[in-house]
Amino acid sequence: MNATEYVGLVCKLLGGGLHPHPSVTEAEWSQWLQGFGGVEQGRRCPECGDRLALKHGTYGDFWGCESYPDCRHTEKA
Repeated sequence: MNATEYVGLVCKLLGGGLHPHPSVTEAEWSQWLQGFGGVEQGRRCPECGDRLALKHGTYGDFWGCESYPDCRHTEKA
């Protein structure tokens, strides 16, 4: 799912109540959505090629593969 599709899904789930101003770029909107558990665009897992997501764990933030539990690759944030 690319950033545009992700934004559309979020807006649909929230009933259209969350929508960026037309002057906001896709990159800015994606960065803002990361505060809600979004995925940083462009980061890929070196083991399986899926995207890495910023996650919050007991010992702090880390990057984890979206294919978990099939792929258990992690990196320090």
